[in-house]
Amino acid sequence: MYLQEKRLQQLLIAVRQSANGSPQWRKAMNRLLIEVPQLPGLIRFSDSEYFDALNQTWEWFSKNIHQFDEQRSPSIQEGLTRWINSYLYWRYKDLITRKHEANNQPNTVQYLDNIAIPGGIDSYIEQIDIEQQRQVACLLELYIETDPKGELKSCHPRQYPDCHCQLLSQKLLLKNPPDKLTDIAREININYQTLNYHWKRKSLPLIQRIAKEIAADRGYQSNF
Repeated sequence: MYLQEKRLQQLLIAVRQSANGSPQWRKAMNRLLIEVPQLPGLIRFSDSEYFDALNQTWEWFSKNIHQFDEQRSPSIQEGLTRWINSYLYWRYKDLITRKHEANNQPNTVQYLDNIAIPGGIDSYIEQIDIEQQRQVACLLELYIETDPKGELKSCHPRQYPDCHCQLLSQKLLLKNPPDKLTDIAREININYQTLNYHWKRKSLPLIQRIAKEIAADRGYQSNF
């Protein structure tokens, strides 16, 4: 971890100290573009839309690396991962949405068809047709897995940063069958009542809001 952090720091310095487009800049950028795809937290899928989005992302990355601010994250690795994922998520979302609309059929991304989303999300999704359900569910799953804005990981009980909304959503919404809250509480070593309160009063409402925003972005109407 420390060695990778130092390598990333050195590569960023080399890119920034070189004139844009110069041989030194291209050499430093090529080395950086070899290093960053190996970051463990990057979004990874295997369909053609993903690779198209990834190519767009690396082009954007090369043109905008000077805007990256490593001081805003605990580590360069974490900051770069979140910064890249944020752009990659929206490019991928655009591409799979266009493909779905063009073909009028389910795309290659895994849907949440067999996952019973609890509470408000379930009642909301029931109000729109099957194809719209799949789009909302697909994009919601993608959002949970990537957390492009970092808001899911920021939502956690005090003194339990590892018990964040992304982890809980992955275990309770994306797994089939879902984990039990009692098992999660034991695994994380958190009081069950604290976990249950946080999930129902903090995490789930956040997921519901995101689902609503995704649907609104697609132009779907409901009483959610």
